[in-house]
Amino acid sequence: MTAHRSLLTNYHVFHFEGFDWNASEKTLECHYALDDEKFTERVRFDFEFADTVDHAALDAALFGYFVMAGISYYKAGLPQTITFAEDLSILTEDQAQFFTETYYHGLGELFYTNKITPFRPSFPDLATSQSRDLAISHPLKDTLIVPLGGGKDSLTSVQLLQDAGLDFQTWTVGDYPGLIPSLKEIHGNQWSKNHLKIKRTISPHLIALNARGAINGHVPISSIWAFLSVITAVLTNQKYVAFSNESSANEPTMVLDGEAINHQYSKTLEFEKNFCHYVRTYIHPELEYFSLLRPLTELRIAELFAGKAWDRFADKFSSCNRNFTVHKDPLDKGGARGSLYWCGECSKCAFVFLILSPFIPPAELLKVFGKNMFSDPQIDETWQELLGLTTHKPFECVGTVNEVKQAFSLAAKYYPEVSQWESHLDLPDDFDYTALSEHCIPEEIAQRVSSM
Repeated sequence: MTAHRSLLTNYHVFHFEGFDWNASEKTLECHYALDDEKFTERVRFDFEFADTVDHAALDAALFGYFVMAGISYYKAGLPQTITFAEDLSILTEDQAQFFTETYYHGLGELFYTNKITPFRPSFPDLATSQSRDLAISHPLKDTLIVPLGGGKDSLTSVQLLQDAGLDFQTWTVGDYPGLIPSLKEIHGNQWSKNHLKIKRTISPHLIALNARGAINGHVPISSIWAFLSVITAVLTNQKYVAFSNESSANEPTMVLDGEAINHQYSKTLEFEKNFCHYVRTYIHPELEYFSLLRPLTELRIAELFAGKAWDRFADKFSSCNRNFTVHKDPLDKGGARGSLYWCGECSKCAFVFLILSPFIPPAELLKVFGKNMFSDPQIDETWQELLGLTTHKPFECVGTVNEVKQAFSLAAKYYPEVSQWESHLDLPDDFDYTALSEHCIPEEIAQRVSSM
């Protein structure tokens, strides 16, 4: 891969200056420097805190977020040297390894798309694997926090948990009016009390720097959300954080020079295991971070969503990422929308249409998406990427190549248009999209949900 950097992004040192927690204002400010460029990120936790909070666990969780969120600013210059202010906690060798690997793999897509030779950032450490003594000052409640993205995956988790009779609160980073219909369906009239919100404000100076040509691109946002979810769990004294990442996320988007590049690295089982170790070792030994859907493929989740949750959420869900950015284009003339929608053009829309097509009657599916995406020739290149016929799959959260082939084969019964891909739908004899994969779900949760 050819290295390439402009003079503007020829920086030397990324410095973690410090962070400030204001409990009364419910805000966290994180301060960074890229040589002489200064950044301040602000996070507001817009929910009620527990009467008693484990402050040692909170400090450790805030510190972890501070280091992880730094990736948004570090990537603007990608300097070789990383330093910390003298009054900050010092990383152990174990912690430094966690952040080194998460930064490296999480920036794989950015390295590729910007034609930069990949390298592992070097975090300073104590050169020891020691961990602090995690004395538990407050026991955690046996309740769950469920991050909600508005798509089929998190809503399938919600349905499974409700069917199992488990108590949970939903959670988002950002305040999206389009999610309110789903929240009302989930929580009823008490939705505002049972939904936890966080507002993250990126430093305006980073946005200005990007406009001037700084390195920009994908960061492992789910790893940043992971630390925010754990902070939320500590602030509300809750034991479980249940994301909705699936086994399909483990398949790389592409392999280059023998190295996997995965748009979804921070949704993989590898990251989940590493993060669980970090939380139990450095934040709280009883706090459980896991993915409820980890044993399942995307195609199996689509089948479950169709059978269990479609009637409730068909007109309320969307996985199109244009819902979570501000647009000024023909689809969205006013900027941020007040309701969820499907653009019908992106690879995420195409993939979700595909995997739902074997399980939802065509008339119902076309009503939701507004068109038959199989008959749109502008989507053909996306189908080729999803089928593994190009250099890489879409840089998006999509399923495996084998799941895509299986979905096309199953959809042929209802959509004759897919016949053009028939010669590309060969599958291994042992492929079974309903087979369960390895997971980290706590046994007490797995037993309640498995029967659902």
